[in-house]
Parts: sequence; C-alpha cells; structure tokens
Amino acid sequence: MSYPPPPPPPPGFPPTGPSGYGGYSAPVPPPRTPGMATASLVLGILGVTVGLCLWFLPVMPVLAVIFGHISLSRINSGGLPGRGLAITGIVTGYVGLALAAILLIVTIFGAITPSGPTF
Repeated sequence: MSYPPPPPPPPGFPPTGPSGYGGYSAPVPPPRTPGMATASLVLGILGVTVGLCLWFLPVMPVLAVIFGHISLSRINSGGLPGRGLAITGIVTGYVGLALAAILLIVTIFGAITPSGPTF
C-alpha cells in the first residue's frame, strides 16, 4: 500500500531542507563573556569602595588588575566579548591601588609629624 506524497508547503514559506528548519540550521549562540573580565570589574569596584576601609590590605585592586590584564589578553587573542569590562576592571584596580598608596602615605606622614601644640 503506498501513501500519497505530502502536500507542498504554503506559499511564502521556505522549502524544507535536510535540517528540517526550512533549509536553515539553528542559530549559533553568541560567545560568552569571560568570567575573569567580570571578576576584574567587580573586584575593581569593591577595591575602590570597600578597599578604602581595608587600606592596609589592597588585595582587591591587585586582583582586579591581574584578572583584567589576563582577560584582556584572552579577549584580544580569541575575539571574545567583554573588552569594556576588562578595561574598566583594570582602570578601577589602578585607581584603588593609587588611593591605597595615597592613604598609606598620609598615614605615615601623620604618624611621623608631632601632634600637639609646639611652643
């Protein structure tokens, strides 16, 4: 027993191809933003804001700069998105380091100078 062939598609629809999607394959998702770029941004912001409270331990700005440079080199070599996140993380990391250095210098200068009236 033979069955009749399927009806043709209605006008306006592309013909179906081997993939079953009208000759088109499923869209390819865009590449994901590297996690180190996001971590650099978050650590840079925290290094500038919360890091000033912990001026004796500027770990967050240092990590922001390191993660930012690593992710920026990976982004440039692989054509990945997230360049702005990495650059912002690097900049805020350096700003956090500069603020920590200024705070350290002011603290040392304040400890060296005598406090109290001088006659």
